[in-house]
Amino acid sequence: MTIVATNPSEYAAPSPEALEEYLSNLVQNVGVPGISVTIVSDSNNLTVSAGTTDIGGGAPIGPRSRFAVSCLGRLLTAAAVLLLEQKGSLNLEAPIADYVPGLEKRDSHNCDPIRVAHLLSQTSGYLGPSVDRTIRSWDDAAAFFCETPQLFWPGTVFSEQNLDYVILGQLVRAVTGRSAADLVCETVLTPLGIVAGTSADDRSDPDAYVRGHRIADGRSIERLDFSPIDDLWAPAISNHTMSTDGLARLQRALTCESEGGIFTRETLNRLRNPSVILPNTHSVRRNKDWVVSAFGLGCAHFANGLLGFVSAGLGQCTAAMFHPQVQSSSALGMNIEAPLIRTMVQDYLCRYLSGQTIERAPVRRLPIKNGFNFTEFINGFSPRELSGRYLGGDEHTVIVRAQSDRIILEISDGKKIVLGELQRGKAFFQSDFPASVGFFKCGLEPALRFGMKSYRKLARKHG
Repeated sequence: MTIVATNPSEYAAPSPEALEEYLSNLVQNVGVPGISVTIVSDSNNLTVSAGTTDIGGGAPIGPRSRFAVSCLGRLLTAAAVLLLEQKGSLNLEAPIADYVPGLEKRDSHNCDPIRVAHLLSQTSGYLGPSVDRTIRSWDDAAAFFCETPQLFWPGTVFSEQNLDYVILGQLVRAVTGRSAADLVCETVLTPLGIVAGTSADDRSDPDAYVRGHRIADGRSIERLDFSPIDDLWAPAISNHTMSTDGLARLQRALTCESEGGIFTRETLNRLRNPSVILPNTHSVRRNKDWVVSAFGLGCAHFANGLLGFVSAGLGQCTAAMFHPQVQSSSALGMNIEAPLIRTMVQDYLCRYLSGQTIERAPVRRLPIKNGFNFTEFINGFSPRELSGRYLGGDEHTVIVRAQSDRIILEISDGKKIVLGELQRGKAFFQSDFPASVGFFKCGLEPALRFGMKSYRKLARKHG
């Protein structure tokens, strides 16, 4: 267990020992190999860590332990692109084909072209590639992008797409002659005094290297090794590693105005303000406070009013949050890919920072929440109108079947979700995997939000 604090007596939240107890419980009773949490405010910096870098007996997790940034790399890429706009090197409202030759054919599919801001906010609206599709070069990516169907009008519907940030990486290279990773280090991390590594380089430093893990069969924990992410995909899924102190200070710099900061007030406002409001979703296992409610230029807005980003990948989980009520940033890193446990820790940190007195830090399961409003869930559509085949995500399909008392969602990978109506419009939600799902209106037709992806209902074929 490690506690590093500056000015701990000024801390408004409960003592660091309360957080220490909570993290120790996660390691001892839940099976998290190692975890680190940092909280940063104007005058305080607190880091508390527990566990080890490797379940096989690595070094203790500490302030120098660096976690895989993974898809949180999109926030880094967004920051670098916003700094380019701040310098006048690019225009966020310009069509992307103005900067990246070869994408003009994409614009011929639309009355309104896809713009740089649409990529940042992941509202480009096209069908993204399956993880099984081989895209190993920019030519492959550009060919897919120019031919893939347009599901939603650009700028109107959020759907998480790694390819959006692959294109932004190519745009950065076209404007600056540098890779997105190099530009991030030069213009974002170095000016903020944040030291970042890579998983490959960290292996030679036992105090920095953190091994990934996953829950293999529902109970045992498996050690993982990963190869570096291909440079093409690095703007979306970064090879960078960072300490939780670095993540917390990054999130604070991207959301909180400060003297000598690298962003102007106008840039910070563009980053913080939501570009698109996401439709409501419901989940059987996820705390609704942590469902994304809106998305800005690289930054997610959560239902509880927090601003930030989360990632899960490469056998690890990270999160970086700004808490506006207390003007503090928090970050966590775990060396196990377990998003539900990460959400549980985030929920605890919110209570901790609010100053709630917690006699004994509980380790608890997220509650299974049934009984939500069924009429609200179907968003004014009849079950019959919702029935059909939906296309979206990463070239996945979802079949929606309506029966007299329930709606069944069949996902293309064989998973199934069942929703049914109880008395007085309340509903039950059955799923054997963590999922959030909801319907929303796209024009006059229903569309589906499943997790962080959006799906368009396909027109029925006649004749």
